[in-house]
Amino acid sequence: MQLKTRRTAILIAALVLIVGISVIIYKVSSPQGEDLADPAVANTNQAEEGEPQVEEAAVEYVFQANDPRNTLKGPHTEVADCAPCSDGKQVGGLFEGSSVQFNDVEIPEAGQYIVTVYYISGDPRSFFVQANGTGEAEKYDLPEVGKNDWESVGTYEFAVELAAGKNTLLFSDGDWYSPNLDKIILRKRLRRMNRKIRPQPGAARQRSATKLHPQSMARSGCRSMRRASRLTAAPIRFCITQRLDWPHIHGTAT
Repeated sequence: MQLKTRRTAILIAALVLIVGISVIIYKVSSPQGEDLADPAVANTNQAEEGEPQVEEAAVEYVFQANDPRNTLKGPHTEVADCAPCSDGKQVGGLFEGSSVQFNDVEIPEAGQYIVTVYYISGDPRSFFVQANGTGEAEKYDLPEVGKNDWESVGTYEFAVELAAGKNTLLFSDGDWYSPNLDKIILRKRLRRMNRKIRPQPGAARQRSATKLHPQSMARSGCRSMRRASRLTAAPIRFCITQRLDWPHIHGTAT
C-alpha cells in the first residue's frame, strides 16, 4: 500500500518536473514579441507581386444620342423632346432600316467596356450593335420599361471591346423596331485581383500552442533533462517517455 502510494507520488512529481521544463524550453525557443499564429492562415491580404491590381474607381464616359456629331439614318429617325431624358431629348423613329451611330466615342485605354444604354420603350424591342464598323453586329433584346409606357427611361447593359482613342458605335434596328435612345454611358470593366495566401515574414518559425501534446512535451523534457545531466554530471534515474495513463495517475490507486 505505502509502496504503491510512494510510486504514484514519484510519478506525479516526475511528470510535473518534465512538463515544467518543457514549458520553459518552449517559451525560450518561441520568437519574442510575436503572436502565436498558424502560418497557413497568416497575412491573407498580401498579393503576389506582378498580379493585376484592382482599379480604385470606374471612370464613366457619357455620350448623348442627340449629339450633333452623331449620324442619324433612316426614313423615320428624328430628335424629339423627352422630359425624363438626361438632356431633355431623345432619338426616336428607329424602325424600317434606321440607325444611330455615335461617332466620337473617345476613350484613353483599349479594352473591354460596359455600355449602359438609357432607352425608352413601351414594348420589348431589339438593337443590333457594331463597334468600329468591323465584325458582325451583336443583337441585344431589351425588355419594355413599362407596358405601353413611353414616358419612362430604362437601362440595359452589355460589354464591348474598344480601342484606345476614337471609336464608333452603331445602333441599328435590323429592319424591325428598336427603342428610342436617350444616351449611353461607358465604363471600363474592372479586373479582379487573384489574392493568394502568403505567410508573414518569420511565420515559419511561429508555433501554435494547441499543437503540443503531453507525450511530445514529455519527450522534449526528457531530452532536456539528459542534456542537463551531461553538463552537470548529475544522474537522472528515470524519465517518462511513454504515453501516460492520466486517469490512472489521478485515480484511486491504493
